[in-house]
Amino acid sequence: MNRNQTSILYASLATVCWATVATAFKLTLRYIQSDVLNMVFYSSAFSTLIFFIILVVRKNPIKITRTALIRSVVLGLVNPAIYYIVLFKAYDLLPGQQAQPLNYTWPIMLTLLSVLFLGQSICFRDAVGIGLSFLGVILISTQGNFRLSPDIHPLGIGLALGSSILWATYWIGNMRDSRPVIEKLFWNFLCGTVILFLILVCSGRFITPSIQAWAGIAWVGMFEMGITFIFWMKALELCGNPAKIANIVYLSPFFSLFFLNQILGESISWASIVGLLFIVLGILYTYREESTSNSQQ
Repeated sequence: MNRNQTSILYASLATVCWATVATAFKLTLRYIQSDVLNMVFYSSAFSTLIFFIILVVRKNPIKITRTALIRSVVLGLVNPAIYYIVLFKAYDLLPGQQAQPLNYTWPIMLTLLSVLFLGQSICFRDAVGIGLSFLGVILISTQGNFRLSPDIHPLGIGLALGSSILWATYWIGNMRDSRPVIEKLFWNFLCGTVILFLILVCSGRFITPSIQAWAGIAWVGMFEMGITFIFWMKALELCGNPAKIANIVYLSPFFSLFFLNQILGESISWASIVGLLFIVLGILYTYREESTSNSQQ
């Protein structure tokens, strides 16, 4: 295979892996008795181990300055600690078909936060894309019923959308960090895992996961927080035009709905499908101009 074909293979592997995690979240929460804090701690610890092994295999120096350590403590508090606590709780409260697409609004949140923190401006294209995506958010949140109903879970919806804001905030913070990606991930996750450990110790909430829960924890730690990001980085490194593979990842939430239906038996509503389409269309429309200009350079 040539470089572009290998890049597409890596991007496809990342997409399929990410598509499985919504189902893995729901299953693991069942087996760990909906204990979100323990699930985040064990998954984060597993991911930290993966990043450490990668650093050792690559013979990267495992060292850190005081300034970088402080940055990693702050970023580690955001992700994995707070971000995954919020995200997993959203999955605990909502059907996967609602939580996953709402979390997927993070590119739109990134656009909005870039205006606040990076001084960027919103053009007409951005506004249209954001409008399309938030129409999708409304459809998914209400499941097509625009009146208040007992089926609407405001806290779960708020947490799912809040997780997308946290994820966008984390990546804005990473933009200001010039360290290599794997090095940043290792130290951020190590600091976040230590924070989670201290919280569990102080609260006396440690539990020993069941065998089924361990399987889910390992899956989440490897394919949501760990090795899948490496697949995506390799895809970007090998591809001459990142815009060509960027669209592949937008297949992930649709595959995710399929897995939720086939494995967990969730009945996928028309509102979830149409709402997800609006979210993806809004993201694609917002970033289309940038992708086109990058491909022409």
